[in-house]
Amino acid sequence: MEVAFKQQMLLSGYMSRMWTNLLKMGQGKITPTEIKSRRSLLDDYWKRFQDGHFGLLVYEAVIKTEYVTKDVFSATEEMYFQMRSKLTDALSKLERRVGAAESERQKPIQVGGATSVSPVVRQLQLPKINLPKFAGDQLAWEGFRDLFLSLVHDVPNIPGVQKLQYLKSCLSGETADLVANVTLSDAAYQGAWKDLIARYDNPRVLLFAHMRNLLACPATTKASPSELKRLLGVMTLSIRAFAALKRPVDYWDDWFVHLLVRKLDASTRLHWETSLADSRVFPTFKQLQNFLANRIRALEAAHPEGALSCTVATTPSKTGKGSRVGQRCYDG
Repeated sequence: MEVAFKQQMLLSGYMSRMWTNLLKMGQGKITPTEIKSRRSLLDDYWKRFQDGHFGLLVYEAVIKTEYVTKDVFSATEEMYFQMRSKLTDALSKLERRVGAAESERQKPIQVGGATSVSPVVRQLQLPKINLPKFAGDQLAWEGFRDLFLSLVHDVPNIPGVQKLQYLKSCLSGETADLVANVTLSDAAYQGAWKDLIARYDNPRVLLFAHMRNLLACPATTKASPSELKRLLGVMTLSIRAFAALKRPVDYWDDWFVHLLVRKLDASTRLHWETSLADSRVFPTFKQLQNFLANRIRALEAAHPEGALSCTVATTPSKTGKGSRVGQRCYDG
């Protein structure tokens, strides 16, 4: 009986020191696996303590010992439950911290505080993307809106107050005045963003802005690759903007062709009309687009030097007996 009694007291002591021994390891070495192992060991000690307790009870003399008079079993049972609760709570908190750290580690691109979440992209080590700027230009609104939505607005783990700070840093001029007096708070961000949407995200106004920009685009004055690229670029971007606004651009080819041909230089317009020969079919914008792409390539191939102009320059002779005539070329 005496041996069994000592065994019970040893097991009780092991369980009571479980938490203290864990802390002695140091915070850096305490891992979820370590806590789970100690909790499993604690359960094993308690099972052995229970078995030993019922083994002691078969001895009549045990009733007069301190083991019974001081109710060591009840005290140990209470201590076991408290110790297991401590270990379980510590494990839960540590797993949350580890999970949060892992989520943070998987955010590869930091963009003014806003982040992306793909670990694959992290491995590519892509450069940082600056937050877009917006000063009130209606033509720049859609690009600003879509990029800000992607980098900040639609990122779920950025607090509203932080999103508002980013928004304010992106605005200037009249747009900055719109949110200048908005207090920095989570609730205020949604209101500020809605104000911007109400002011600038008007499909009708956006459509007219793109139409005005297209109509105001200067015509080409000569058959220059750069001029033709500029004109074709403005037309292409305008068509994409109209399509984004859900306008029936598939049925607007006649208008697009007429407008673009009117802005061509006389030489390019002549070549276009010649390419149509005696066709009686309305040309499509794709047809005109391909014609201009071919003409741009032809002009670039015909003038690979970039239309260099030459001027005559004289430099003194090294012998001092005269001057030497040379040509200096520059990009005209």
